[in-house]
Amino acid sequence: MLESTDRTEKRTLAADRFNLVGEDHAESKPRRDLERQFCEAKTNSKNYWTEAAFLDPHEEGQTAPEGDSSADLMEYRAMHGVGLLLVQFEKLGDEAVTVSTTPSVSAVSAVGVFAEKVKLIVPLRDRIDRSWRESTPEVTQAVRTVCDNVVRVCQVYLDAVQGTSSPGLQLQATRKFANDRSAIRDLLPNLAKLAGANLKGEHERDARQLESYMRLQRSRFMGFGANQASGARTRGVWKVGNGHIDDLVSGRANVGTRFLNIVSQQDFNDELKAWLKK
Repeated sequence: MLESTDRTEKRTLAADRFNLVGEDHAESKPRRDLERQFCEAKTNSKNYWTEAAFLDPHEEGQTAPEGDSSADLMEYRAMHGVGLLLVQFEKLGDEAVTVSTTPSVSAVSAVGVFAEKVKLIVPLRDRIDRSWRESTPEVTQAVRTVCDNVVRVCQVYLDAVQGTSSPGLQLQATRKFANDRSAIRDLLPNLAKLAGANLKGEHERDARQLESYMRLQRSRFMGFGANQASGARTRGVWKVGNGHIDDLVSGRANVGTRFLNIVSQQDFNDELKAWLKK
């Protein structure tokens, strides 16, 4: 395993190095302009890239179109996105098993609360759709198929529970929702094969295994891209999901980081808060 960054070492932005910085996308998106001002003040560079818009070292310093960076391959973004969707769907399925055992006297309330969570799958799918663009026909079709089937299962369930006031029928629909995960899991081996994920046995149909594999692959390519930019003496800040930072500093991504200035989400936020107080 290649060297990794000390996880306990507090890091701040550096003007003379390439900065790879963790974030929670939902936290950083509303304050992009502020972050850009802060990063420029700290690094003396206007270079600031969001995760999907990183400079492509092969394009002579030009910023890549949204989602086209070779440091974050579109196929991996798509597969990781569908993995995240499937993990959430599996969590709902686990909860559905519990809800389906609710006593009839409490069923309507329990099912109502659960149905509201199921409704959140569609906006989640929509957010994930916006995070990638079509790549190879095979990957695009496989990802679309899984997403469409997940949404279909959710909609069938919502139609069923909203179409009856019978606690027994609502509980029956909830159990069916949990069982319908089996058909979705059957789609995973093809996804794993297209992703190059060597998942065997029970892992072949495990959404968590696929999501973890794809996140690690993305982290690895981000590390390669950041090192290439650093080697070309590129300066500035690239913001990526903090899970990728964890993969890199822990050594799981198996990418050298000694020439990078890697800053965690927490360290970045602490430095930003201190800067705002000045």
